[in-house]
Amino acid sequence: MDKKITRRAPSGRVSETGISTRVPHEVTDEVVLPDYLPPVGRIVSFSAAALDENRFLDPPALETSGLLACSVTYAGDGGEIVSYPVNCDFSLKIPVGDAGDGETAQSFFVRTDVESSVCRATAPRKVSVSAKLTTSVFSVRSSDVTARVAADGGERENEASVEYRSADVPSSSVVFLKKTGETTGEVPVPVRGAEDGEQTKIINCAGTSYVTGVSPAPDSVTVRGETVVSCLVLTPDGEYKTVSAKAPFEEKLPADFAVPPEGEPGAAAFVRCASVNVSEAGGVYVFSAEHDVDAELWHTASTPAATDAFSTEFASEVMTRETCPVTFCGGVASTFSASGSARMPGGGDRFVISTCSRATPVSSEVTENGTLILSGQCTVTAAVAGDGKAEPVDVTFPVRFEYPLRRACDKPTVRWDAAVVSADARPDGERLNVTAEIAVSAAVTETGKIQTVETVKTDEKDPVSVRRSSVRVFFPDGETSEWDVLKKFRADPDDVTVLRGADDPTSPLPKSAAVIVNGR
Repeated sequence: MDKKITRRAPSGRVSETGISTRVPHEVTDEVVLPDYLPPVGRIVSFSAAALDENRFLDPPALETSGLLACSVTYAGDGGEIVSYPVNCDFSLKIPVGDAGDGETAQSFFVRTDVESSVCRATAPRKVSVSAKLTTSVFSVRSSDVTARVAADGGERENEASVEYRSADVPSSSVVFLKKTGETTGEVPVPVRGAEDGEQTKIINCAGTSYVTGVSPAPDSVTVRGETVVSCLVLTPDGEYKTVSAKAPFEEKLPADFAVPPEGEPGAAAFVRCASVNVSEAGGVYVFSAEHDVDAELWHTASTPAATDAFSTEFASEVMTRETCPVTFCGGVASTFSASGSARMPGGGDRFVISTCSRATPVSSEVTENGTLILSGQCTVTAAVAGDGKAEPVDVTFPVRFEYPLRRACDKPTVRWDAAVVSADARPDGERLNVTAEIAVSAAVTETGKIQTVETVKTDEKDPVSVRRSSVRVFFPDGETSEWDVLKKFRADPDDVTVLRGADDPTSPLPKSAAVIVNGR
C-alpha cells in the first residue's frame, strides 16, 4: 500500500472577506392612537429611523432584528399640532454560508437604512405606517495561509523535501465593537413665560448623532461626536417654533485584543441616535439622548503566504485555494453642506413651523488617485403654515461628497452612513429653498485575490526517477523563471546555479542565461 504524507499550513492567518450584500425588505403596521389625543386632521410630518438591536448566527443564515423608530406629527381637527411616537419591529434572515471546519472565525457588520417611509391616516385615530428598508451585511473571516508545514502521518525529517515559493500578502484583522451611550444638554427655551407664567409646551423632539473624529489605539477605539436635538415647541403666546440644542460626546470602546506594535492601526465608526427624552429641571428643559455606536478596529500588516510548492524527492500533488485578503484603506468622519428648492402649493404669506429630514446613501466609488466619492439624496420635509392650516412640503435634491483617502483601492468595498445635522427652510415667493448640513461616516476596504497552498501530498513509493549524480545545463526560453526550473527538475535551491540571470527568482530568465542543475 502506498505511503502518503499530507502537509498543511496550520498557523498563520489572513483576514478574508466573507459576504458583502444588501438585502431590501419592508415593514408595515397599523397603530391606534390613544383616546386622549385629538383625531387626525392632516399629517404634517413623519420621520423614521432603523435601529439594529440583535443578531444571531445560525449557519447558513444570519438572523438579525431591530426597531423602526417613527414619529408622526399631525394637525388635529381643532388645528392644534400633536406628535406621537410609533415603533415597529422588524426581523429577517440573511444567507451567509457555513463558517467552515472550525478553523475559520467570522465577524459580521450589520446596518439597516431607511430608503423611504410613508404614514397615512386610515381612521380618525388610526395611522398606517410603511417603510422600505435595506439591511447591509459585511463579514470578515480569518484563514490559514502560511508556508510552515507539519507532517500528518509521516516522519518529521521528511518535511525538508518540500520547497515553497512564498509572497507577502497584505491583510487586515478587524474587531467590530458596539456600545450604547447617553448625551445630556439643555434646551434653550424657558419652561414658563415671563409675564403670565404659562408653560411652554414641547410638541415633539428628534435627535441626530454623528461622528466628528475616530482615534484608534492598540486595544481600543475612541469615538468623538455630537448629538443635535430639535424640538417643536408651543410658546405661551401661541406660536409654534423650532428650538435646537447640541452637546458633544466621547465614547471609548475596548477591544478584546491588542494591535501588535509593528502593525498599522486603523478605525472607523458609525453612530445613530436611538431616543430623546426631555424633562423639566430647575426651571429649564433638559434633554437626554441615547446613542448607539458601532466601531471597527483594524490592524494592517503583511503575512507570508505559500503560493506554490513541490517535493524535491517524491511525487507530489499541490492543493491550492483562492485567498481573498481584505485590507483597510481608511475611515471617514466629516460634514458638508447641500441645498435644494421646490415649489410650494397655495399662495399668500407662509412660514415654516418645523422641518424633518433624511439623507439616503445611493452609490460610492474610489477613483484611481484614491479619492472617495459618495453620492446620495437628501429629503427635507418642511411644515409650512399659511391660510390657517399647516401642510408638508418635500424638497428632495442630490448630494455629493469627495474625500481623499490615504491610498488607492483596486476593488473597494465602501460602507457609509449619512445623517442630516441641521436643515434651514426659507419661503421665497412660490418656492421653498432648503440648505442642509450633512454628516457622513464611511469605512473603505480593499479585497485582493491570490492562489495559496493549502495542502501538499507526497508519495514515498514514487520517488523522482530523474534524480541521479549528474550535471545538467538548461537554457531558458525567456518566459521561464528560476522557480520554474526548480520545480521542473525537483531540485533544491542549493543545487541550482543561474549564470547571467535575474535577481528576482520569480522573474523570467533572459534567453542568454544558462542554468546549471547539479544532481545527487
